[in-house]
Amino acid sequence: MPARKVTNEEKKLRGSFREDRAHKAVTVSGSLPKPSSWLSKEAKREFKRVLKILADAGQDYLSGIDTASLEAYSVSYAAWVEAEKQLQRGSVEEVPVFNRATGNQVGVKTVPSPWLRISKDRLQSLLRAIAALGFDPRSRTSLSLPDPSTKPTKKTTAGAPEVKPIRHSEMVEKLRAQGLL
Repeated sequence: MPARKVTNEEKKLRGSFREDRAHKAVTVSGSLPKPSSWLSKEAKREFKRVLKILADAGQDYLSGIDTASLEAYSVSYAAWVEAEKQLQRGSVEEVPVFNRATGNQVGVKTVPSPWLRISKDRLQSLLRAIAALGFDPRSRTSLSLPDPSTKPTKKTTAGAPEVKPIRHSEMVEKLRAQGLL
């Protein structure tokens, strides 16, 4: 198990803080992404559902630049849902068996449904997209997200407000308080 990441505050207390190695908070400039018109209905529904959950939780760290990643997640989700619906009809299929010499059908054999492979592949790409976007607890700990409850107090040299990072445990508590976890 990898070691827990040490926060900037802990490094400052220890005296080992260096600005050039500090965890930077992810900040957003611009508006939230919009789903593309080519997405399927299921993919658009998932795209909007994820954005709503993030906005309700105060985690608006996705911006327009993340549209492709969120669309990839949504497409994978929609394909996985479709595969699972097809698998509810049955996970095996009957395929006719023919005699090579005569060309006559001699029987039927049962083979796994191709939807099993599609479901498995889509689920794997879905889990990779979840980790890339920081939607699971493990990948969220590697993100240094700004605390949405604090107002920026001072400006940096570039004119952008300084953002205070939020600890994973604080974020989990807030999500639990909102009933999202």
